[in-house]
Amino acid sequence: MKEDITQALMNLHDRTGKEWIDLKSIYEEVEKIRGVPNVNGGASIRRTLETHTKGFDAFEGTELYISFEKGSGLYKSCAYDRYKFINNMNIGFHHSSLTIYFKNSH
Repeated sequence: MKEDITQALMNLHDRTGKEWIDLKSIYEEVEKIRGVPNVNGGASIRRTLETHTKGFDAFEGTELYISFEKGSGLYKSCAYDRYKFINNMNIGFHHSSLTIYFKNSH
């Protein structure tokens, strides 16, 4: 699940240029990645986000995501700032190469 969410966030960061991604967009992108609809209204996605985001009661110690503000429904990947920095350097990395790099850097 966390791999799908991380991929969804990176796809959305790349496609929209937005730093903060809303839950509805995350749900839709995860559905695209998996090729099946979310059966529980996104509860497992929210649970995974909260498990890997500091400041939530469910946080288990491995921070993969950052919440704009608890309860805001806005998230970004912890890799976003590094991704943006490298992407802005305009050194020819393709999105898929950066995604592989960030997956392996956690």
